Parts: sequence; structure tokens; C-alpha cells
Amino acid sequence: MLKENYSCLNEKEMQLCCMMIAGFKTEEIAAIWMQSIFS
Repeated sequence: MLKENYSCLNEKEMQLCCMMIAGFKTEEIAAIWMQSIFS
């Protein structure tokens, strides 16, 4: 559904949206992507 409504999103942005919808916190997402939450 996201892809149909927001076709301009790239793969990484789509993953981020899905993780946020699933209830992941920014710290958890950053840890998964191994990036700083401050970057």
C-alpha cells in the first residue's frame, strides 16, 4: 500500500517507513542500520 501511495520513495525510505509502522524506535532502527541516530 505504501508503494502505491508513495511511489517516489526509494527502497531504504520504504524500509524506514515499514520499521516505523512496526513500532521500532529510532535508536533500534539506527542499531539495525549500524548508523548513528545523530547523523
